[in-house]
Amino acid sequence: MASELLAPAGDFDTALTAFAAGADAVYCGLTGFSARAFAKNFTLESLSDLLRVARAKGKKVYIAFNTILDDRQMDEAERVLAGLARIEPDGLIVQDLGLAALCREKFPSLVLHASTQLVAHNLEGVLALKELGFKRVVLSRELSFGEIESIQKRCGVELEVFIHGALCYSVSGLCLFSAMEKGRSGNRGCCAYCCRMPYETPDGGKTLAFSMKDLRLGREAVRRLEEIGIASLKIEGRMKSPLYVASVVSYYRGLLGEADLETVFSRRTTKLYFDGEPKERVIDPESLGHLGTKIGTVKRVTKDREGRRWLRFHTLRALERHDGLQFAAPGKPLGMGITEMRQTISRVPVFEVAAGSDVEVLLPPDIELKPGDAVYCSMSNKVKRMFPVPSFRRSDYPGIIPLSVKVRIAKDFIEAASGAISVREALQLEKAQHPEKTVDAVRKAFEKLGDTDFRLETLEVDDPEGLFVPASVLNSLRRKLVEAMK
Repeated sequence: MASELLAPAGDFDTALTAFAAGADAVYCGLTGFSARAFAKNFTLESLSDLLRVARAKGKKVYIAFNTILDDRQMDEAERVLAGLARIEPDGLIVQDLGLAALCREKFPSLVLHASTQLVAHNLEGVLALKELGFKRVVLSRELSFGEIESIQKRCGVELEVFIHGALCYSVSGLCLFSAMEKGRSGNRGCCAYCCRMPYETPDGGKTLAFSMKDLRLGREAVRRLEEIGIASLKIEGRMKSPLYVASVVSYYRGLLGEADLETVFSRRTTKLYFDGEPKERVIDPESLGHLGTKIGTVKRVTKDREGRRWLRFHTLRALERHDGLQFAAPGKPLGMGITEMRQTISRVPVFEVAAGSDVEVLLPPDIELKPGDAVYCSMSNKVKRMFPVPSFRRSDYPGIIPLSVKVRIAKDFIEAASGAISVREALQLEKAQHPEKTVDAVRKAFEKLGDTDFRLETLEVDDPEGLFVPASVLNSLRRKLVEAMK
C-alpha cells in the first residue's frame, strides 16, 4: 500500500503482532496522558523496547499523548516529554494546544500530530493546526470522501484518516456524555462508554439508543484514499486484543477475507459519512458486541440414548473442536464452545469437519434452539493460529539512541567522551606490539552496549603513541561512560 497502514497497540504484544501482520506503524499510549487510560499502555522502558523493534524492521511508532491536562499535571507531563524526546518516537499525537506549545518551546525534536480530538473537520481547521506546528492532522471521522479529497488537495500537510473501528456517538473530542453521566471525562482518558449502555424506552423496554455501529470502510474505499495521497490509514482499537488488531491489518492488506475478519469481531458496521449522508442507520439499538460470521442455520435438535442433545446444521466453513459458536435466537445471543462434534452420518466424534459438511454439535443444557435459528462462528482456532504473538529478546535489537564516542589514549590515562560527558581511568600503558589493531579493539569494546538504549554510531580514537590497552580496561571505560550518560 502506498499509504501507511496504522494499527492500534494497547500493549507490547499487540504492537509486535501488528508489525508481523503487516502494519507500517502503530500508535500507543503511555501509562498516563492517554485517551485510553484503561488499556495496558506503555512505560518509557517498554516503549524504548518497542522502538528498538520498529527501527530494526523499518516501522514507525506514534505516541498518543492526547488528553486535556490541568496545571497539576504539567510538571509530570514535562518530565515524561523529556523522556520521550530522549528516545524520539516518530510522532506525538496531541489534543491539548498548551501541551503542543510546551513541546515546541522545550522539546522541538518531538514531531507533533494533531489528534482527531482537535476536531479538524474542514480546510481552515487543518491549516490552523499546520500554522501551530503540526506535521500531521488526524481528520474527524465525520467527513465524506469528497471533503477529505478537497482538504488533501489544498492543505500541504500530512493527513490521517480512520478506516476501521469503533465510533463515538458524539463528535470525537466534543463528547461530554461520560463526564455528565458518570463524572468520568473521555477527554481525560476515562470514558465510561455510556453510549454502549442500555436505556429504558417509554414503554418500559430497553434500547441501545446511542450505540454506534463500527466503522468499516473496506478495501475499495481504502484504495480511493490511497489514490488521492492520504498519508496514513488508521485502525481504531487500543483496547482490542492482538488477534483483533492482526486480523484487521491482514484484512486491509488483502490477506484475510470478510468471513475470517467477522469471526474475530463482528459488531454491525457502517461507512458513516464516507459516501455522503448515510442511507442506513448508523446506530444499532438492538445488538452489542461480537456475534461472528454466519455459517448456517439450525436444521434440528435431536437427543441420543443418553439424553444428550445435538445441534444439526450444514456448516459453510471448516470447524474444529473448541471453536466458538453463537446463535441469533430471540432475545440475548447465546454462545458456546464446541466440546464434541461429529458428522451427521456418523456417531464417531471428530476433531474437525470441512466446509460444506452436515455436522452435529453437542448442545449444553441451557441453550434452547429451534429450526431456522442462525448459527455463527464467533471464534476460530485456525484464525488464531494465523497470528501468533512474536517473541521478543532485547539483545536481538540494537539500541535506539545513537552514541558518538571519542577515545583518547595516553601513557598514564585513557579517556572516553560523548559530547560534554567524559570518563577517565588512570593507569600506565605500554607500547602495543600491533598498534594497527587498537581501533578495532576499541570499537569491539564500545559496540557491546547490550541491553542499554544506546548504539554506537561513530567512534574516533586518538592514540598518537600506539599504546596497548587491555580489553578489560576498555570494557570498564565503556560501562562508566554509559552509566554517566543515563
